[in-house]
Amino acid sequence: MASRKSSFKLLLPVFLLLLTAYSTFLEAKLANSGVKGFRVACNEEERAALLKFRQGLKDPYGQLSSWVGEDCCNWTGIGCSNQTGNVLKLDLSQPFSCVEKPTVATGGYIWACLLGGELDPSLLSLTYLNYLDLSYNNFQGIAIPSFLGSLKKLRGLLPDSLGSLQYLKTLRISQNALFGPLPTIVGNLSHLHVLDLSFNMMNGTIPESIGQLAQLNSLDLWGSSWEGIISEIHFSNLSLLAYLSLSSTNNSLVFHFSHEWIPPFTLYTLSISDCKLMNPRFPTWLRNQSFLYKITLSTVGISDTIPDWFWGKSPYPYWWGNVDLSNNQLRGQLPKLVNFAEGASVNLNSNSLEGSLPFWPNVTELALASNRFSGPIPLNIGQEMPNMNILDLSRNNLNGSIPSSIRKIPQGFGSLDKLETLDLSVNHLRGPIPISMTSMTALNNLNLSNNNLSGPIPSTNQFHTFIDPTIYEGNSGLCGPPLPTPCSTSNNEDPQPKEDAVEDEDESGKIWFYVSTALGFIVGFWAVFGSLVIKRPWTYAYFQFLDKLKVRLLLVTTRN
Repeated sequence: MASRKSSFKLLLPVFLLLLTAYSTFLEAKLANSGVKGFRVACNEEERAALLKFRQGLKDPYGQLSSWVGEDCCNWTGIGCSNQTGNVLKLDLSQPFSCVEKPTVATGGYIWACLLGGELDPSLLSLTYLNYLDLSYNNFQGIAIPSFLGSLKKLRGLLPDSLGSLQYLKTLRISQNALFGPLPTIVGNLSHLHVLDLSFNMMNGTIPESIGQLAQLNSLDLWGSSWEGIISEIHFSNLSLLAYLSLSSTNNSLVFHFSHEWIPPFTLYTLSISDCKLMNPRFPTWLRNQSFLYKITLSTVGISDTIPDWFWGKSPYPYWWGNVDLSNNQLRGQLPKLVNFAEGASVNLNSNSLEGSLPFWPNVTELALASNRFSGPIPLNIGQEMPNMNILDLSRNNLNGSIPSSIRKIPQGFGSLDKLETLDLSVNHLRGPIPISMTSMTALNNLNLSNNNLSGPIPSTNQFHTFIDPTIYEGNSGLCGPPLPTPCSTSNNEDPQPKEDAVEDEDESGKIWFYVSTALGFIVGFWAVFGSLVIKRPWTYAYFQFLDKLKVRLLLVTTRN
């Protein structure tokens, strides 16, 4: 047994040496055959195709400088299959990599990141490509190349023969100044999940075949010159659609839905702008969009009241995160209570809404300009909306009375210490600018023009940075910098508005009422109780009376 153990100890180092040598040999063999660290190296044919594609691009600042070497899977923007080495992803988007560099030609600066040039059809050799993102570049003025439709497995792009990209899932070519129509054959991209053509120069009609993209989750056609009709057919099979964004720069796109239409999808985000509704009534098909969180329906020609169900139909305790219904002909009053999500933004500018101002908790950006709101600005605005960042109430009929015969800006504005933008221009506000507003140290945009304000303009904290006189113009009673009108000695005193004095008197009256009530109780109590303590006969008579009363009550209770 001892000799066997001794032999094993001698053979063990030899065995380990042979194992190490074999491993080294195997690694070298795999490297030569294309396998590197459990990942197959780039396909040589596809590598050559990428280099040819690069030759057609304009890359003056070397964004593709890493496109050298044998393994194209390590190049910038390239993603490969670990098992086969085929190129699956080509992402040349430049959303965050731009830097400004000086240019001698103009003496200014340019963005040193954008690719341009031509899109070479050598991409057809990337037969397994399923993700193509060329957004945020400068392929200015070129049409969507027709060869893209031949990329059989591409999951996101747009050419004339686009329908051949049967397996394409993601197509992003936003912000590229591409022009021309959207090919009808787009409906053949049966695996497409994301289609983003936003901010280009495309035009023409949107084909009805887009309604055949049953796997589509996100559709973004914002910012091109679309025209023609959008009907229910365009959405017939889009049951998975959750994000829809669409606008027309020439305002020539018309939505034609029946009043009874029930869409097959359930949206999370809806953005439609600069289009027309064939039916100007408020869209009833929104009623079944229970999970809608952000909505933009601006400049679409709605002429109606906002139905009650719009504000309150949701399975969540807090519904809206963003509402933009600006630039329509909406009328009626707004509800006093809406459960907005924390940090919500509301834009109802340029409508015909009326009544008193609504102040909704959790809303941080509220734009109600160019409507018909009237009445006072509530004194407790700071308590109701403490996290407000932007407040635009300009071009209304507000008067902010306290009491109703005296109009002013309420002192409560001073508690909006997170407010960054405040616009109260073109109303009927009167009185001084409250000195409490100087505590709004986050304020960087202010407009109080065209009211009836009076008194000195505050000059401390943020107010000393408001040097543009136009934000105070149209208030003949205001004085002091930046206006040319000097303040008199009396005006230079920090005024305590009469309304505040009345309020203080009311508070003092309440205090004295409570004090006098308490004193009256104390005096009355001791007047009776003290007499009973001092006068013993009165004490006996008083308790005898109570005993007799108790006996009589017991007798009455027993008889009944």
